[in-house]
Amino acid sequence: MPKRHWQELNLLQMYDILRGTDRCRLAVEEDGQPWCVPMHFQFEIAGGATFIHLTMPDHGRKLEALTTNDRVCLEFELPGCAWLDVLIVTGRATVGLYIPGELMHLRVRVLAMSARRFFLEDDPRMREMT
Repeated sequence: MPKRHWQELNLLQMYDILRGTDRCRLAVEEDGQPWCVPMHFQFEIAGGATFIHLTMPDHGRKLEALTTNDRVCLEFELPGCAWLDVLIVTGRATVGLYIPGELMHLRVRVLAMSARRFFLEDDPRMREMT
């Protein structure tokens, strides 16, 4: 298997990942165990802070987990031609708009972000084929 290489991404590149995809994975803690679920999102920059907005039903496993622990982790991926950009966000979730019996809006205030671009090492065999 080829050796993997990576490089750190800067803040502008992190925002490019957020603009370039519409899905993420939300990770929460439930009964001392991590739990991860895919979700759609939108993001906002307001007053120098970054917020991730998620919409979900007003009941269920995610909500139960968030009522005991508001700390969340989000993972975003954006594939490139020969690489994969991965952004990890940690933050705190608060309930925003709430329509009983329908939807709940979560607003995650981003506390930390880090991103890397993963790519495969240059393989001399591939150069011979071109």
